[in-house]
Amino acid sequence: MQKHYKIILTEEQARVISNACEIVSRVMSGQHKSALDILPWNESLSQDLYDLHEMVTKFLRERKSLKMGVDGWTSSLGIANHETPEDAKIAFDIHQVIRHRIAWDNHVEGESTMYVSFDTPYLVSKSEIMEMELVEGCDD
Repeated sequence: MQKHYKIILTEEQARVISNACEIVSRVMSGQHKSALDILPWNESLSQDLYDLHEMVTKFLRERKSLKMGVDGWTSSLGIANHETPEDAKIAFDIHQVIRHRIAWDNHVEGESTMYVSFDTPYLVSKSEIMEMELVEGCDD
């Protein structure tokens, strides 16, 4: 029997978990550049980021850590690929569910919903479907 847990988080805490899960899912599916792009870098570091990515890719290639054809810059496994680790897919699902919930909880009537955050979460893991709901009455 699967165990279930309930966590009560602030919106800020949920965003941190969502961002962390997105970075983990991207790294584990070979999307190194996308993972680096998510981090809060100064814009003046663009060349340094490119150099960092090249260094990480070279390091992984030398150790034969990357699957053939995946360089993390122009190619990756893709989140739904059968070779992408299940943990990456679970992290991706968590990110999708949290991002979706927060978007709708902050939606103002009349504003556009033409952003990926408002789309039904694209879940790829074998895990049970996650749920997230707004808890009323937990103000600071």
